[in-house]
Amino acid sequence: MSKINDKDVERLNNDGKLANYAATHDIGKLGIERYYEDVLHGQTGYEEVEVNNRGRVIRQLKEVPPQAGHDIYLTLDLKLQQYIETLLAGSRAAVVVTDPRTGGGAGAGFHA
Repeated sequence: MSKINDKDVERLNNDGKLANYAATHDIGKLGIERYYEDVLHGQTGYEEVEVNNRGRVIRQLKEVPPQAGHDIYLTLDLKLQQYIETLLAGSRAAVVVTDPRTGGGAGAGFHA
């Protein structure tokens, strides 16, 4: 997660998603967080109200409750991932390890 910057604002605006980030300052910018940003972020809610000349709420016109983003579960094995990184250090190679029981990725590494 990182702070939303001007470049992010421009991209979100071009994608028609800027309003959904009005109540936050953070966005997934790299890797899995960026790839699944739309799933993780959820939807911003809002309340539309009528106010008097003093700014006091007279009545609620519309309410759209926020919707929490969804959780994602990764199948990476941290110890295996660290071991792969150690093995690949200084070499030109790539490794992808999957769990044959689930098909989920267990670890990956790339060094050029």
